[in-house]
Amino acid sequence: MLVHAAGAVNKFLFDSEEISVETISSFVNRYLEGKVEKYLKSEDAPATNDEPVKVIVGKTYKELVL
Repeated sequence: MLVHAAGAVNKFLFDSEEISVETISSFVNRYLEGKVEKYLKSEDAPATNDEPVKVIVGKTYKELVL
């Protein structure tokens, strides 16, 4: 699901295999309650990242860069 709000486009992963009124309604309700995490196409963060040169992936960009 794509959401365009306040000039930003965010992606949220619809996590149900079945597409029905109930599953879509449940997903939208969880989104509106803030219970659905943004979907980032990202590699997993490295297990250790204590070298002089840091490895930054999509999931750690905000934490390490900003």
